[in-house]
Amino acid sequence: MVRRNARTLVALVVVLGLLLSCAPAAQRPASPSATAPGDAAATAKPAAAVPAATARPAATPVKAAPTLPPGADPQIFGGTPIYGGILTVAMRDNPPTFDVHQGQAMSIMSTVSSSYNTLLTWDHVDHKRMIPDLARGWEVSQDGRTYTFYLEEGVKWHDGTPFTAEDVKYSLMREKDPPKGIYIFARGMFEPMESVEAVDRYTVKVRMSRATASFPVVMTLAVNSILPRHILEKRPDMKFDILGTGPWKLKNFASGVSLELVKNADYFKKGLPYMDGRIAYIIVDPSSRLAAFRTGRVLTDNQDHEPPAIDTIEQTMKDVVNAYRLPGLLSTSNPFIVQNKPPFSDVRVRRALNLALDRWEFVRVISPGFYGIGGYMAPGGLWAIAEEELLKQPGYARTGPAKDAEREQAKRLLAEAGYPNGFDFELETRTQTEYVNIAVWMKAQLEKIGLRTNIKPIETAAYFDHLTKQAFQVMSSANGMDADDPDLVFSMAFVKDAGKNFGKYYSAEFDKLFVEQSATIDSATRKEIVRKMQLILHETVPYPVLGWKNRTVGVWKKVKGYTPWTNNSRFSAVGRHENTWLDPKLPPF
Repeated sequence: MVRRNARTLVALVVVLGLLLSCAPAAQRPASPSATAPGDAAATAKPAAAVPAATARPAATPVKAAPTLPPGADPQIFGGTPIYGGILTVAMRDNPPTFDVHQGQAMSIMSTVSSSYNTLLTWDHVDHKRMIPDLARGWEVSQDGRTYTFYLEEGVKWHDGTPFTAEDVKYSLMREKDPPKGIYIFARGMFEPMESVEAVDRYTVKVRMSRATASFPVVMTLAVNSILPRHILEKRPDMKFDILGTGPWKLKNFASGVSLELVKNADYFKKGLPYMDGRIAYIIVDPSSRLAAFRTGRVLTDNQDHEPPAIDTIEQTMKDVVNAYRLPGLLSTSNPFIVQNKPPFSDVRVRRALNLALDRWEFVRVISPGFYGIGGYMAPGGLWAIAEEELLKQPGYARTGPAKDAEREQAKRLLAEAGYPNGFDFELETRTQTEYVNIAVWMKAQLEKIGLRTNIKPIETAAYFDHLTKQAFQVMSSANGMDADDPDLVFSMAFVKDAGKNFGKYYSAEFDKLFVEQSATIDSATRKEIVRKMQLILHETVPYPVLGWKNRTVGVWKKVKGYTPWTNNSRFSAVGRHENTWLDPKLPPF
């Protein structure tokens, strides 16, 4: 059975772009817009009054347990936060860059980005509630094409420079039109953005070429954090700098060892953060990461404790650790394929490669319980094609005679493309154990149709360079989605010139449908367009989706106010840890 992942956010995403909040420039609001999900009439209504601001923690908070949404664990979120302590985490990569606009490694999203803020973010308890961050409030025009953000006043960068609307304008335009030599992975999200205007010191107006329902979600992503204009005007990037408005300031970075952050005492959210600092230990080997977690050297992993590590944690540490098995991490395991040069420029070759791979064996053999079967949109989500239709797509035959028939079809396709005896090619892989194992598995699978591979491990720093410059043929890797929304998924990975379209895939029909669905407000109509787009991907194979990841994370119970998030768009919230606190009465001491 195909794994079904709950996607409670998706219905909200469809209409978030139409949220309204009355915030005239003469009277800026103190809280975000709050149009009810599903209010189709929102676009025709005049802006309504903004709700009162939610009180932030006092400098020395002494408060009763907050009112929690249904399902929230009071043992995790209840109680009075205590100041002090250092949060230690495991980070499996040495950061290739500190520039969050150019970084895609988890180490960047979940650690470095905690020193920055986004315009909007998500509530750390109610994971479905969008809240302000650097924007105190926002409104959208009735035609859905103009967004106005009203900014927090008195915010300072870590060097004491005042934060203003010019920083927001510079950051957004940098992503829309990056300077020479700067590679922005998320630039496809900004394709419909026509202009950014700093109306005054604390007001920003963004104009779009078309209504774009997903734009508020785009403004929550860690990869779209606001960066300091006064620094970037002097040098092209933030590769060696961490200087934000966020709760954590850089204290020390020892390459290959650790990244240490210290509390920002001047953080504009008064009373936050609770902890004194954070240390991310760079631990590449998974067995060493597990050992560090079991001994309490690290209190959680920035990513996942893959099986069987999570099994060990559940079986032996249940009294002191919360073990999470959360379906729905928006990330696929997949090989990237360069398509602008032979042999993979021939769609028949890509189809043959796709047909050779047994997805059912993949989820059973590579890491049972860590992967589920799915297509190009999140399985079980609003936008996924129906399971019955998915299983009819090329490459999804179950292990056995049906899969054998697909492999025979693959051989015929190779012969038609001029490769009756197959060919040799280089299969690169990230050096992380997960991806090396997948590469070894792929090698065995592809040899069954005559595709012979030489596996070449690539360190993380070189890995991103190889991807962006197409300096590879096939790369064993993964593709993280930023939210379960077609605008964000397709603009990042599949439309022409998308930031993560590493294989240089292009389909004129697909790109035309992308623009059409993006401007479509009716969810049923949009869903049908998105369905057609996915069928195009299954036919043209920009890359084969092997499986969808699930989250398997351990967190010491000492860590309060925090649970892992199932959606990548929440990295700006989960990785920031501004509401996290440590209970000194609980181990490890």
